[in-house]
Amino acid sequence: TSTDATWASLTLTAETYAAARSALIGDAFDLTLRTTIVRPRKAAMDGLRAMHQQIRTAFSTAPAQALHPEVEKAAEYSLLTAVIDCLWGNEDRAGLRLGERNSTVIMRRLYELLDASEGLPLYLIDVCARLGVSRRTLHNACVEHLGLSPYRFLWLRRMQLARQALLRSEPARGAVTKVATDLGFWELGRFSVHYRRLFGESPTATLVRRSSAASMRR
Repeated sequence: TSTDATWASLTLTAETYAAARSALIGDAFDLTLRTTIVRPRKAAMDGLRAMHQQIRTAFSTAPAQALHPEVEKAAEYSLLTAVIDCLWGNEDRAGLRLGERNSTVIMRRLYELLDASEGLPLYLIDVCARLGVSRRTLHNACVEHLGLSPYRFLWLRRMQLARQALLRSEPARGAVTKVATDLGFWELGRFSVHYRRLFGESPTATLVRRSSAASMRR
């Protein structure tokens, strides 16, 4: 090229892509295809580049953190979603599956899934797969009933789980890192910023306040 260029590559099996694509958009992927050339929309490609860079930066700064299974899972699902947006787009083209039209039923099943997964993080791909609905259908149901996208709703739930875990934790060295990574947050600085915005205090302050309250009770 005539200007500076940065290259990156992502590799995933056809089976992994097919499962994620089916979960998010309800469309079967022909595993017999050999070669396909796709020109992604600019917004989708920019999103993939940004996500890839965030993960590279976070993991190069704290390589041990990348070995945490929940962080690995969260990062993989984020990249998978971004790849599918590039190769397929944000809109579902396969139509609604049977049973997807009743948003009240979908939300009831979503809350049943949340109850069954108490204390555990959930991600969009998993939720779509376990409920058997596409991302668009889940999005429409969540916006109708909650005024939030499912991605935002699940992210807020993880943040709330983090707060609950911090309120139960002893204020030891590495306690905040453990809570964050157990819930799939790989950018600890960004986690702290978002936590403060949501709850009006830093994660460390929550730990200290919990310890002070326990001391007063004793």
